[in-house]
Amino acid sequence: MPTIWVFGDQLNTRIGALASADPDRDTILMIESRAALRTRPFHRQRLHFVLASMRKFAAALRQAGFRDCRFDPGRRVGDDACPFTTLYWDFLDRHRGRLGDNVRLARQYATLDRLSDMDEVRNRADQVVEAFGEGRL
Repeated sequence: MPTIWVFGDQLNTRIGALASADPDRDTILMIESRAALRTRPFHRQRLHFVLASMRKFAAALRQAGFRDCRFDPGRRVGDDACPFTTLYWDFLDRHRGRLGDNVRLARQYATLDRLSDMDEVRNRADQVVEAFGEGRL
């Protein structure tokens, strides 16, 4: 089942990848990426508008029959855990020696230190990378 990635500047079903999208075949993945949004010279209010527009557009796509991503972004481990969430925590853990002293990441590392399932996260991250490599994810 193909997944179509949609960014905040692609909220139109008549052009681009969404023009040929089929609710019975495609899954839509809305990308709310801070990194992508920071590349634009947007004022804070415009950023809020873009994010609100994306969420409204996602609701319209659901109403049109498109499926949401099957993964739960709030879960780190398990079959329904979001691969991005799993890989995020695994990345921080693996690169603690290089990134751990960065004051901008203090909150993330404080949260990481409270996670009781890091062994499971590391195992799940290995499974996710393997699945990506084999085209199963």
